Amino acid sequence: MYLEIIAEDDASRVYSLSRDRVIKVWDVHAQTCVQTYIDIPSSVGERAPLSCAYNPHSRELVVGAIDVAVLSLDERLDTRHTDGSTHSRAVSCVLYNPLFKIIITCGLDSNIMNWDPATGDRNVIVLKAHTCPRHGELVPVEITAACFDPGYLLLLTGARDGSVQVWNFNTGVRLRRMNIEHMCEVTNVFWVEGRILAIGWNRHITEFEDTSMATTGKAWETRHTDDVLASAFRPPLSLVTSSYNSEMVMWKLETGQAYRRYSCVKPTERIKMSYGKRAVQRADAAAGAGGKQSSRGRKQTIKKTTGHTLSCLRWITIEMAFHAVPLELCLHHFLSYSTGSAILEIDRTGGAARVNVIEPSEAILKAQARKENPVTEKTKPGGMREVAVHSMTFLQTRPFHSQVGSLMVGLENGKIQCWSDHPAGGYKGSFQAVHSPGDYVSAMTTDGADQFLFCGTAIGYIKVWLMTNYFRGEEVHVNMPALRLEFPFTWRDRVVGRAKRSVRGQRLPVLLNSYRAHTRRITSLAYVQDKKLLFSGSTDYSVRVWRLSGEYVQTLGGLWVGPPDELHFPPDVNKIISSTTLKVFRHGEVSRFTPGLPDPNAGDELRGVTEEELMTLTTGVRAEEPLLGTHLQLPRRPEHQDAIVLDDSLAMIPLYRHLRLASTHTVRRPPTPELVRATRVKRERKKTAHFAPNVPIRMP
Repeated sequence: MYLEIIAEDDASRVYSLSRDRVIKVWDVHAQTCVQTYIDIPSSVGERAPLSCAYNPHSRELVVGAIDVAVLSLDERLDTRHTDGSTHSRAVSCVLYNPLFKIIITCGLDSNIMNWDPATGDRNVIVLKAHTCPRHGELVPVEITAACFDPGYLLLLTGARDGSVQVWNFNTGVRLRRMNIEHMCEVTNVFWVEGRILAIGWNRHITEFEDTSMATTGKAWETRHTDDVLASAFRPPLSLVTSSYNSEMVMWKLETGQAYRRYSCVKPTERIKMSYGKRAVQRADAAAGAGGKQSSRGRKQTIKKTTGHTLSCLRWITIEMAFHAVPLELCLHHFLSYSTGSAILEIDRTGGAARVNVIEPSEAILKAQARKENPVTEKTKPGGMREVAVHSMTFLQTRPFHSQVGSLMVGLENGKIQCWSDHPAGGYKGSFQAVHSPGDYVSAMTTDGADQFLFCGTAIGYIKVWLMTNYFRGEEVHVNMPALRLEFPFTWRDRVVGRAKRSVRGQRLPVLLNSYRAHTRRITSLAYVQDKKLLFSGSTDYSVRVWRLSGEYVQTLGGLWVGPPDELHFPPDVNKIISSTTLKVFRHGEVSRFTPGLPDPNAGDELRGVTEEELMTLTTGVRAEEPLLGTHLQLPRRPEHQDAIVLDDSLAMIPLYRHLRLASTHTVRRPPTPELVRATRVKRERKKTAHFAPNVPIRMP
């Protein structure tokens, strides 16, 4: 039963108070419940009937019975300055689920939200998804990473305290909780078939089984020397991680072994990788288990300690010649019972197996000659740090080939590097992805066919690149007239903007779009292929929806929800909008009018208007000088003072000779205005003494 129903001034929201001490907020236009509030203090009155009142000036809801409670509402936002926000803090992840056709957003406010991309309505919200105890209470922890399982049925999130949780995003139920390390931020999470991989600031990868309920996992070997900031994976082949000091490590997803290590500052050089004792033993066992077929026609070198090298070699020869003992069994006995230093080389090139002795110094020279690349990791002189890697993504549809670039890496200097994750591949090339100094790519994503690469920058720009023929390995025909119709940014401009000037000498990839989407850093991007919509999350607390051509649609959970055909700009971006962004928002509609020339779109009344007439007749008569009037005179400019030159010819510098002193002339008092003087005279005349003069007192 409802006790009170209160409507706001514009009647867009209604607050209802029921007998069960619950306050609900209703959206009148959508006819849905926006919020339910159940935390009314018991001191107000548990059984007494409640009453409430709304103060529209302070936006406070007063509830009272025995006592009075004041509930403060959110401040009213002005649609002229903002479109509202999606989260109460910065947005960290934006994901699209193609199975349920929904958008999942996660933020630093520890909230998980489920959205309908078609209508922009919020389906489910999970408040305080990650928490940790602090001073006797549960405090929300920021969500920093999220992903779906391979079947798009569950959601995996990682937080700043090192916790990893599995969720049912349709019901908001937590199914599992794990931890990589206490208070270690999780930067990326991946759900591979049968495994969960979490990467954080502890510089290694932690693996969990997706079927067990264990809270701790198995850590891969540590290959990074600094915090891991970005990573990407291409199932079922490879996983790539990059750190703050620009080092990049490529891993095999099947075995969890690192097979390549590079530095993005020197991409053409490969850093030498040294494996531990266990890794060497596993490699030797794998080589020995290959069978006799793989060992024929090549040399095998075995190093083991022995003090009787020649006698052991003679024993191996006798056993092989007279007792027909296999070579592998002889080597097994030799490696088991020998003590000292020796290197044996097995030569099978001639058909028969022969065992040769190699001196240690000669073996060292041979090993150095067989190195693929002797480059070792070097530190920068002067204490300067390397360029950090902030984002990376895979072009999933490209083949696993050494000549095909499938990995895009965004550096802090504003460039995007193209790599091949093939063991025989490596660095392919790079291009400048930003047009403003100090800017860099902070988020990347692609479409389903890997035709477009969407990049979000640190100052809020979104750029779209055509990746069709960029290190693809084969030339593919591109229909550029159709792309020009889709992207108005590619149309000719009267004045070329900075975005086009920055790629003037760049052939590939082709810049298709560039516009200002947010006023702060873009943290995540998600593209919906069937609807051609791009979702961008930023640190300005909002998730905005854009068309592929760059037109603004809406902000998820925002204030403005208009018809799809109505032209609308983000109010915060509209204050600092550029001509290029304005052209993209208007879908290429710009003013072509030039003063002094006839406007082809105007009527006969505006033809032949000169520039002088445009400046004077359209806005009135030109103002007379002085523009500020005669009631205000600007102060005189101070006299020019020469620079002080100290006299250092003496042992002590006489500073009193160089002091600047004020003028010795007396300051004249300005004359008193006539009006002030007349007013003072009137006041003096009206003044009377405190005591009247002696007047004779008359007695009654």
